[in-house]
Amino acid sequence: MTDNDDPDEFVHNPAVQAEAPAAVAEYWETLISDMEATAKQYRDSGWSVVTVNPGQVFPDMQLPGFDILVADDEYLEAVKFTENNTVEESEVYRAETDAVFFLAVLRDASKKKALLVPGYYPFEKGTELREHIGESLTLNLNRLQRDVAVSVELHDPEAFFPDSIWGE
Repeated sequence: MTDNDDPDEFVHNPAVQAEAPAAVAEYWETLISDMEATAKQYRDSGWSVVTVNPGQVFPDMQLPGFDILVADDEYLEAVKFTENNTVEESEVYRAETDAVFFLAVLRDASKKKALLVPGYYPFEKGTELREHIGESLTLNLNRLQRDVAVSVELHDPEAFFPDSIWGE
């Protein structure tokens, strides 16, 4: 990060943090806009929604899944969500450009509550991660200090991957 860089952009845009190609950084902004539109649709339907805007997203072969770094206030909201709700169902929206982008919508339909988690990964990391995934994938949300994390295990890992990776 240089003196001319916007520190907020580094905290809230993993594409910039990872010095990804311009097309990835540009699509990240589209993904965040889509997340906000999805959150609004849920809220307009009477749902309570928590959104996180990751600072970094790392495919993690040991989880296996994604290690997602979020701001402390967003982390605390995610903790409240997971402590007070059961993720009964999830839906993953995915797009592919120079990388694979996803928006995971984790729902407790009985309470009309949702947690929205965006992320992305380079194709080559997705191929490597796919080799480690069995029946589930974990989203691991970390605070900036990386001293604690909240994990959500999802049983539809194939939704995070294009056929070119999942079908291999």
